[in-house]
Parts: sequence; structure tokens; C-alpha cells
Amino acid sequence: MRQLADLVVHRDNGRLARTIVNRLWAKLFGRGLVEQLDNMDTEPWHQNLLDYLASDLSDRGYDLKRTLALMATSRVYQLPCVEPQGSASGEYFVFRGPLIKRLTAEEFVDAVFALTSTWPDADPAWMKPDGRAQGGQLGAIAEVLAAGSGAKPANDRQPLSEAKWIWSRAEARESAPPQTIYLRRIWRLGEQPRRAVATFTADNSFELFINGKPAMKSDNWGAPTQADLAELLVAGDNMIAVKATNGGDSPNPAGAIGDIVAFGGEHEPQAILSTDAAWRVSEREETGWVEAKFDDSSWKPAAALGDWSVGPWNIARLVAQGGVVAQWAAKLPAGFRIRAALLPLDGLQSALGRPNREQVVSQRDTAATMLQALELTNGSALGQLIQRGAVCWEKRALEPPRLVDEIYRTALSRAPSDAERQLALGALGNPVTSEGIEDLLWMICMLPEFQLVP
Repeated sequence: MRQLADLVVHRDNGRLARTIVNRLWAKLFGRGLVEQLDNMDTEPWHQNLLDYLASDLSDRGYDLKRTLALMATSRVYQLPCVEPQGSASGEYFVFRGPLIKRLTAEEFVDAVFALTSTWPDADPAWMKPDGRAQGGQLGAIAEVLAAGSGAKPANDRQPLSEAKWIWSRAEARESAPPQTIYLRRIWRLGEQPRRAVATFTADNSFELFINGKPAMKSDNWGAPTQADLAELLVAGDNMIAVKATNGGDSPNPAGAIGDIVAFGGEHEPQAILSTDAAWRVSEREETGWVEAKFDDSSWKPAAALGDWSVGPWNIARLVAQGGVVAQWAAKLPAGFRIRAALLPLDGLQSALGRPNREQVVSQRDTAATMLQALELTNGSALGQLIQRGAVCWEKRALEPPRLVDEIYRTALSRAPSDAERQLALGALGNPVTSEGIEDLLWMICMLPEFQLVP
């Protein structure tokens, strides 16, 4: 893999560097040096410029910030903006200046957040730190910021650190026959958790059930599986059941280990359930064994084989190497503005053209669709943001002329013209009402100047 990576970034290759600078140029100038962006075999409209930027990026160690600064501070970027030209062909394209382009869905929503002072609060469901799901990167950002500030949450703990490897036989750490065992434990919770991070693994495979419902499974013991299972848990008694299988054709080491940490609304751990000798185990599957009402009085206590550091598994080493994420949920700094790109995909952003995180999209449509036009004029999500924003502006109790000036400066970074000021004052009403402020905010959001990037 290292050799492949070295070949990809080698200066004599150049394709990666050209692809990167082409997309950065398209982002800033509205059109790539090569069009379409996904077809780098197309003739660029300025080969020397593409080669220069690509070589500079490679020579500077792929410093993307520097390349962006080089483009943004250039004289060509400071040229007056122009309307998009009809032809996208490199053969006929003539550069006359950066193209006017529409805000992306995320940029538009951010602009509305800023105008209406409606930046969202962090939902605990967004704070999972794996960063893989839509919106999941917010928790990872919180962790990085907390680590950078030197702050560590009080509820910091490593997953599996209090758990024991367990099996149906005491000698299983050295040798156990190929078999499937069944584990059960009742877990009482005072209330349903807002978040419940489960971390489990078994040599060779396992299936986890919560209150009779399948929750997670894996056949790779060297990569403990994690998931938020809060929606399966209830206030009161919860039945946690594990079906663990030791594979192979002859006796070999076998074990299962796991824990579940339940978090409250303030990201504080409410309860922790870990595998230990208190679990009940059977080597025989019985009907209804995953249900809470099942009678397991004939089952025996599980055999504890050792803590998370024992061999042959040494899960503690995997955790220390970052193979398993920490189970605490870092808090964002006070006043942190959560950008739309860090939020899960919603109806407003979907209508405005934001793709799913799982989709790779290099370009988006620049022309507004009928759906987008309807969402911008009649959408309930946008209407709710503007309604809340009107309340925020009303609470500032500014004199009408100053209120108009502040709204214009916030939205457009300029003062209104005399004609715009008179029109805005008329919309506000006399006296100023929240409904009047709403009307003015709607007017501002519909302006091409608000929705286009010059």
C-alpha cells in the first residue's frame, strides 16, 4: 500500500495533482481548467496553467491550503465576475473572469443560520465520534477540539477496560471445542438512555440481541464492533443476550468480551454493563432464550477468563492503537457554530441539491429546479428558521432604521440603498412586529445577491 501511495503522489505521475488543482479551481472560479471534472482526459483550456498549479502542489507537499491561497490571492480571481458561457468545451471556452454561481445547499443553509441566529444545538445523536455516517463527523470534531485544548471530559473511559473475557468453560483461553454458547444478562436502567454505545467481539463470531431483537453481529474478533443501541433499550429491565461461536475443526482458544455504556442527555454515563462472571451461560440453545421471561435458572455462571489485556487476544493493545473509539462523547466548545455540512441530511438541504454523504459528487447542478424553487418560496423548514430568526431580531429592540441596516449588513455585508431602506421599513410595519421582520427576512433570502456567489 505504501508503494502504491508513493506512485500515486510521485511528481512524474502528475494525474492526482492535476485532478486536485482542477477541482479547487472549479470550486473558486465556477468552472474547471478541465471540463467535465470527472474526465481528466479532456483537453484543458489552459494546459500550462494546469501543469504549473499541479507541479507547485506536488513540490509543496500537497499543501492544499497554500494552493487555495495562491488561487484566491491571484489577479485573475479578483477580476469582475461574469455570467456562465454557453459552451463547456475546452476548445471554445475563453476565460473572462470567475463565473457567478449559486450557493450550495450547505452554504445557503449556513447563510440562513447566520442571518436568523438559528445555529443548531448539538443533538446527542450527532455526537458519535466515528465520523462515518451522515453527520457523524461532528463527534469526531468535538474530540479533536477537546484534545487540542487539553481538556478531557470527566466521563472519559476506554471501551472494554472493565470487561472480562468469558466463556462456558474455564480452560477456554487455552482450548475449547468448536461450539456455540448462549449468554444472558438482565440490565436494569433508571431511564431510557439518549445514547448507548455497545462494544463487543468474540473469537470467532457473535450475535448480540437486546430485548429479543437483533442488535449487532460480527465474525472478526480482531475488530470489535461498535454501535449506538439506545433505541433498543428501555427504562427498567433489559435482556442482553449473546450467541457466541468458536469455529475451527479442532479445539482452540475461545472467548467473548463486551460492554455497553448508557449516556444521559448531558453526555454523562448513567450505567455500564460489562461481560463478567455474573452472566449466565448455556451450551445448548433453548426456545425463547433471548426473551426476558425465559427461565435461565438451570444455566450456570459464565467462566471469567481474564481482563481485556489477556492473551491470545490482548484487546487492550487494539484499543490503545486506535482500533476502537473511545466511548465518551466530547462536548463542543461554548458558542461553536455547527455548520450545515456537519448536520444529517434533511428535507431542506435535500431539496436544494445536497447529496448523501455516501455518494461521491464532484459537481452539482447550477440551475434551480422546480422543487428547489418551491422549497425556497413555500418550504416549511426554511419558514421555521425565518420565523425563529424574526423573534431573535425582535428581541434586540433596535430602532427600525438601525434594524434594517443590521439585517442588510448581516445578510449582504453592505448597507441598504435609500430605496431598499424605504421598502424594508414599509415591510417592518409601524410599530415593528415579528411578522414584519419575517417578511423582510423572506425578501432578503430571495434576493439573487443572497443566493449567488459573485
